[in-house]
Amino acid sequence: MPTLYRFRNWRITMYFDDHGLPHFHIACNGREVVVLIETLQVLEGEIDKRALIEALAWAAENQPLLHKTWVDFH
Repeated sequence: MPTLYRFRNWRITMYFDDHGLPHFHIACNGREVVVLIETLQVLEGEIDKRALIEALAWAAENQPLLHKTWVDFH
């Protein structure tokens, strides 16, 4: 589960043995959400709203990196 990005109290990770649609995880204070790379839709989970907004903003700017990382390791 490499951390792709860390900021304050949240981090973006990707589990390389995950299956299904390309996605990443945002972890914050012991909670986690799963987010589709292509649409940035939250599939499941719940975290602090401010952390989610910050993390999704970072993800929007870095979708090509997230997609490439998914492809390279799956």
